[in-house]
Amino acid sequence: MVGRDDQRKWLVEDLTRSYSGETKVILIMGMGGIGKTTLENEVYNDVCIHSHFDVCAWDTVSQQHNVKEILLSLLHSTNGETFGMNNEAELANILQKNLKGKRNLTVLDDMWNSKAWDDVRLCFPSENKESGILLTTRNNELARYVGTENLFVTPCILG
Repeated sequence: MVGRDDQRKWLVEDLTRSYSGETKVILIMGMGGIGKTTLENEVYNDVCIHSHFDVCAWDTVSQQHNVKEILLSLLHSTNGETFGMNNEAELANILQKNLKGKRNLTVLDDMWNSKAWDDVRLCFPSENKESGILLTTRNNELARYVGTENLFVTPCILG
């Protein structure tokens, strides 16, 4: 069985490897309680991640997602500011401007469905090379919908 440290190293190497093209999406899929978020947190806090990416942002999406709350959380992660009464379109525009031209890693933890993915994915600049999105989900259908070639199914590792 592969240990969590090996998984963390593999994910960090994959996210920091030079590549061109669209933003890399890596999806960590598995049952609840097996350590997806813990693994994602270890990757997110890895020193190599923070030295490679200009901007790192994290949001827990959850089953009852709220796009405005997701955008506000990501914006706060990117620049520490708190935004007031902006609507979703304005917030998405601000997020795109904050991320454009910067290598960024965005973590979307606990995404439950394709609607949440559709609501959020277009808020990221498409031309940002060497940027990544790291998703966790329990949902096999979401994994197929996202269509990522970088599907990472976590084995049952609890410790």
